[in-house]
Amino acid sequence: MNFSPNSYFNCLVRLLFICIIASAQTPAFSRSRPLIPTEIHKSVSETDSIVISLKDREEVPTALIESYLNQGKDVRVESEGAITFSGGIQTNSSKSVSLTFNAKNAGQVSFTDQAKILSRATPLDIRIETQGDVVLATFSSLETRGGSIRIRAVGRASSTNSASLNSVTVNGKLDASSSTKGGLLVIESDQITLGSQATILSQGGEGGGAILIGGDWQGGASAERRVFADPKAIYQATTVTMEAGAVVDASATEKGNGGTVVLWSDITKASSVTKVQGTVFAKGGNISGEGGRVETSGAELNFEHIFVNTEAANGEAGDWLLDPFNFFLDASSLSTLNTNLAGSNVEISTANSGVSGSTIASTYGYGHIVFQSGFTYSGASARTLTLTANVDIYIQGNISTSGGALSLVFNAAGDQVYLDGDISTNGGSVSFNAQDVHFQKTSGTQAITTSGGSLNFNSSNTVLLRQSGSGNVSFDTGAGSLSLGSGTNSITNTQFGINAPTTLITWGGTSNGGDTGYSTNIVGGREYSLRLWYWDSWDNERGELMFSTSATSRENTTWIFWSDANINNGSFLFNTGASAGTHYSIGNIAGHGRNGGVSDIFVDVTFIATQNGFLRTWNNLNEDTGNEAFEINNLRETGFTSNSGFTTGGRSLSLTSTTGAITGSGNIANLTNLTVNTNNTSSSLTGIISGSGTTLTKEGTGTLSLTGINTYTGLT
Repeated sequence: MNFSPNSYFNCLVRLLFICIIASAQTPAFSRSRPLIPTEIHKSVSETDSIVISLKDREEVPTALIESYLNQGKDVRVESEGAITFSGGIQTNSSKSVSLTFNAKNAGQVSFTDQAKILSRATPLDIRIETQGDVVLATFSSLETRGGSIRIRAVGRASSTNSASLNSVTVNGKLDASSSTKGGLLVIESDQITLGSQATILSQGGEGGGAILIGGDWQGGASAERRVFADPKAIYQATTVTMEAGAVVDASATEKGNGGTVVLWSDITKASSVTKVQGTVFAKGGNISGEGGRVETSGAELNFEHIFVNTEAANGEAGDWLLDPFNFFLDASSLSTLNTNLAGSNVEISTANSGVSGSTIASTYGYGHIVFQSGFTYSGASARTLTLTANVDIYIQGNISTSGGALSLVFNAAGDQVYLDGDISTNGGSVSFNAQDVHFQKTSGTQAITTSGGSLNFNSSNTVLLRQSGSGNVSFDTGAGSLSLGSGTNSITNTQFGINAPTTLITWGGTSNGGDTGYSTNIVGGREYSLRLWYWDSWDNERGELMFSTSATSRENTTWIFWSDANINNGSFLFNTGASAGTHYSIGNIAGHGRNGGVSDIFVDVTFIATQNGFLRTWNNLNEDTGNEAFEINNLRETGFTSNSGFTTGGRSLSLTSTTGAITGSGNIANLTNLTVNTNNTSSSLTGIISGSGTTLTKEGTGTLSLTGINTYTGLT
């Protein structure tokens, strides 16, 4: 058959037309097919997102992404390996859109110094996902105009091993700020570092946003304060490091309240460390609004040189929560506390330090809060300092203010507050919530002076240390109310104290079978913390920690902690137990022991010695120590002191309030003198006042009502 040129041309046109129609009707590419950057998953629906698939380390097509975003399309960039973003994207879409980067096969996601993503119109949500690491270089910048930024580097095959922990390192700028309310910014990974040049922003003209680094508020445990409804919505970090120079800011810039900032590492992990040394803001608006909330928490917390500010120009300052384990604050730490209290109310809490016989426990200690020296607040604004301890609170010096009013809250529910000095608040209130509050000054008058602030002991008992010469304890609230609450008031011969931890054993030496004794003396009544290492290739063997009255043999043995272990098959510890009152937490780290290819288990244990004696360990390992071993590490002793030599003299109590009511319903016993000075007409003490020779003196123009069946024998 012969073809003319015209018929040949017409045939080609028809074939081309058929190809075009077929192409238009072809379904989206299979995701299993190898793709190149210009190949796109795109369904017929105009509302569906665009998926751009890349090969490992292939160049990201920024112009193409920008084009689709500006058409109002959500874009997802997927890679079979690493993603390196080094271009620029600016969006001008009329509606909110999203941009997701997903690196498969544990690929690293990197944003170079040239990486710039900027939304100029509506919010842009950015999500970065990988089972590898994420790195943002110094001059990289992601700005979303109030859209959310969520970076999630989670999920390597064995995230319990340090060698395979995921990480996020931010040296550049993440900005979810808005002219209205700041957006949500979340960073999730095992190890999170904010470098010295990092800037993390969620500011808002009508309210600050939320910046959650390593976890939600108190790891999601606080239903009242957490950002997400689901307490497990955020993967909790193991370490969070904020270097000096880094800035995190969730402030309201004009109106509205400051936002929420959390820097958190998982306190249930023995290796949890939060180190924060940069600047954190959650300020209220310049025109109106209250300050926001900041939390810096971890089983181990280092906050030296941090600066936190939650002030509000025309409203109340916000709060800063520090949530560690045992917390001993020396003069340097107290100086840092004073600096930051000028910009925020502060709460120090060890209430998450664990429960008896639980894997949810602190690294070291039961959760004491100790001020090792005097503390003076020098800020100009009124502030509140809250101390919430899992066990006892020790104040080993004076607390005072040379500036604004300082309100104080002491929370040690069911436990003790020990005060060795005076408290003066310049108008701030003082509140106690404890079993007992001890006034332990050994000479002269010990005073709480509020100058108009209220004083409330709630249900706490007050215990006054006996002094030779019958020294006085003075509660003077000026015009403020004074409530002794429902607790009793009594005299004691004993003064109590605590010493900072000392290390008795650094490494105890490995053992692999049988008993091992340690010659270091263990003293009854003291607190001990240590790390037990289950080195290398345990396979269903057992390790035990015990107490004995003999350094060379088992005598009067008491078990402290015990567990079987199997590291090879991933079961780790099982059949685990501990004595009553013992706290422990279990961790795991790779390549630290005798065999770098094996995950080494450790357990952090805290206990109170019940008597004098020695520590012993036992295990039934059956191979040499190069293959499997048991060892004690970092045995720390926290000493408690008690001096019962205050047997002579007595103690007097004076209660003064010029116009505020003085009240109390508890019994008052064995005072030398009780003086009540008030001009208030409704003051009352309804408990029983007892004591041989106790003198009761009423001063001032007010009325004092006594309704108890009083038995004191002194003068009135």
